[in-house]
Amino acid sequence: MMKKFKINGLDKKALDDFLMSNEHEVWCLIIDAVEECVENDLDERQVFEIEPEIDKLFVFRNTFQTTLETGLKIFEGYEDYENCAKCQKIINEL
Repeated sequence: MMKKFKINGLDKKALDDFLMSNEHEVWCLIIDAVEECVENDLDERQVFEIEPEIDKLFVFRNTFQTTLETGLKIFEGYEDYENCAKCQKIINEL
């Protein structure tokens, strides 16, 4: 079951505010989506649903490496070394 978020507003600013204020959780879901794609040989996957549906966030095979490297830096900033290790493990599997 895909995670669903409700945001306040119908514009790009509302979405950006949501993504910034929930950065850690969003990145956990992004890395989970990449991991699922790698494990199941998928080319893309939607990360989560947003209500109202003003946009969608997907991960794509051609950006997995860059996405994981960015996630690694973000998790280092949060001192979330468990997710750092998870990013590194998936990078090694690519």
